[in-house]
Amino acid sequence: MSETNKERERIIANGLYVLPKLGSKRLRKLYENIGCIESILQYSKNDLMELLSGSKPESLFQILEEYQHNPDSVFKRMEKFCKEQEEKGIRFTFIGEEEYPNKLKRISDPPFGIYYKGHLPKQETPMVSIIGARECSEYGRKCAKMFGETLAEYGVAIVSGMARGIDGISQQAALDTGGESFGILGCGVDICYPEENRELYDQLILKGGIISEYPPGMPAKSNHFPARNRIISGMCDILLVVEARKKSGTYITVCQALEQGREIFAVPGRITDGLSDGCNRLISDGAGMAADPMMVLDALCGINGASSRGSVKAEEKDSAILIDVGDHCIRDNVLKGLNSGIGVGSALLRILEGTPISMEEILLRLEKLGIEISYAELMCELTDLCIDGRAEGIGNYYRKV
Repeated sequence: MSETNKERERIIANGLYVLPKLGSKRLRKLYENIGCIESILQYSKNDLMELLSGSKPESLFQILEEYQHNPDSVFKRMEKFCKEQEEKGIRFTFIGEEEYPNKLKRISDPPFGIYYKGHLPKQETPMVSIIGARECSEYGRKCAKMFGETLAEYGVAIVSGMARGIDGISQQAALDTGGESFGILGCGVDICYPEENRELYDQLILKGGIISEYPPGMPAKSNHFPARNRIISGMCDILLVVEARKKSGTYITVCQALEQGREIFAVPGRITDGLSDGCNRLISDGAGMAADPMMVLDALCGINGASSRGSVKAEEKDSAILIDVGDHCIRDNVLKGLNSGIGVGSALLRILEGTPISMEEILLRLEKLGIEISYAELMCELTDLCIDGRAEGIGNYYRKV
């Protein structure tokens, strides 16, 4: 299909997508059966009703009648609508296009189309969704920041709902580190919700993207958010819960992620802390324990073998690591820098924790990252970090300061 025809298909898809009471599911069903957006407008009402199992979307029938009498007039009206959006920095893509996220195509109920400001993630980009409590604790804030920063440093994009608390903190941390993040909204992409995250919203447009299945101008509504959450989980390779109570909205996203075959990880917390009840329960129910970011990276790209469900595998090929997640491949984005100039000191700062760990454990973790170093060389590196005030030695154990 030529670029002109592709653009024409996108314009008509956008025009049909905003028709009242047609809906994403009906439009997707028509497209899956007919295979061409413009051809939908060339069918008869009876044929369309048969494809839609007898339902009668009057808004579609009205456009159908107009198009069959004057197709140019209908197309020009749709084209004008799209240009008005683009002038506001809003782009649209639908499920039949190459740029539509592949991960999202594979869920059971993908949106027919999505609007975005900024850009969409590259198809090969590894993605982790970080979600959790809006009213989070200081512990939750620190964990969200640490995971957002470290995963972003390894080329992992963070996808979340731009909500206050864990979501927004992890996304801001990823952007501050120079990484990418994508905010999924329960309103139009031209609306910042919540307004208190306006600075994050603006930065996401510049350094990542704002994405929504809802058309521009659509306000945030409570019933939009459960549907929005399926996109958050659908776009990721791994879902990470940082802090959540036993009964919280986070569980909706977790259930959707499980249905979509995503790997679930949770950050453990104190058993006396109600905000950690949900995470601790998830771990006891079989979710992966994310005691540090490297555990998530291990599962994501097979640094330490296959994930707990065996869905993530890594193989060596021409000195590059190919990571197979389901039926798609992610190249060595996650390991960027490890074999191209990253210093041992930087690697150590990512490995060291607040709790002291032994020299032997540090060597093992460096080995997992493909960094070979002698005991004596490691001692010199750790001594330098201690002198700089970034690490502290306690006998044969070291921790990050």
